[in-house]
Amino acid sequence: MKRRAFLMAVALFSAPASAGLADLFSSKPKPHGEGVLNRVDAGTGIINLTHGPVAFAGWQTMTRDLRLQPKTLANGLRPGMQVRFRLHREDALHYTVIAIEPLR
Repeated sequence: MKRRAFLMAVALFSAPASAGLADLFSSKPKPHGEGVLNRVDAGTGIINLTHGPVAFAGWQTMTRDLRLQPKTLANGLRPGMQVRFRLHREDALHYTVIAIEPLR
């Protein structure tokens, strides 16, 4: 029991600031996908990417603009880069990229 409490505390304090408690302990799948960056606007924090299906969001393969939160996620990104991304659902129609990294 002490070990479990310790592990939960570690998970809580090492989680990104954008992750809420409900997200942290939820068993629901997290929306994520992979794609290729077409455009990166670090000033506005908007990327344009062509991605494969994102089942959780009900998206088929498409090209779309997505907002980065925070905008600093754009640092180091460039067009043509293949990436893996994680989404946060803002409301029924809007998602924000909360994590993005190059695929190796």
